[in-house]
Amino acid sequence: MNRKLLFSSILFFIFFTISNYAQQTTEGTFEVSDGKVIIHYNLNASPDYDYEINVKLKRKGNSSFEYVPDDISGDVGEDNFTSGRKTITWVLTESETSKFDGDDFYFEINIKEIKSGGLSWLYYAGAAVLGGGAAALLLLTKKADETTPNSSFPTPPARP
Repeated sequence: MNRKLLFSSILFFIFFTISNYAQQTTEGTFEVSDGKVIIHYNLNASPDYDYEINVKLKRKGNSSFEYVPDDISGDVGEDNFTSGRKTITWVLTESETSKFDGDDFYFEINIKEIKSGGLSWLYYAGAAVLGGGAAALLLLTKKADETTPNSSFPTPPARP
C-alpha cells in the first residue's frame, strides 16, 4: 500500500508542479477611420513578466465567427508591456472592408503572461530525477511477503 501511495505522490508532483501561466481576455473598443481600425484596451501588467497579446474579431450575432487580423501593429505580440491604455492599429485591405458589413462586431484581446527566464527547466529536471528514483525504488525493493527460498542443495566443500 505504501508503494502505491509513494508512486501516486510522485506522479502528482511530476504532472502538477509545472507552472501555470496567467491568461486573461478583455474586450477592446475600436474606431474605424481612413481604412484603419484603431483598437483600444486596458492592460494591468507586471514589469516582471513578458506578455503575449493576440487580437480576434468576433461577432455578437454569430458565436462561431472569428477572424484574426493580418496587418496589425502597436501593442500586440510578445513584449514586456507596461500597464495602461494600449492601442493596436489594423490596416484593412479592400477584401476585408467588403467582408465586414454590420455593427455587431467586437474585438477580443487575449493577454497571456509569459515568465521571462525563470527556473522552469528545474521543474522538469527535478521531476525526471524523482520519477527515476521512484521507479528504481519500486523495482529494487522487496515486498514484505517475498522471502528467499531455502535451497535443497548442500553447501559446496571448502577448497584445499
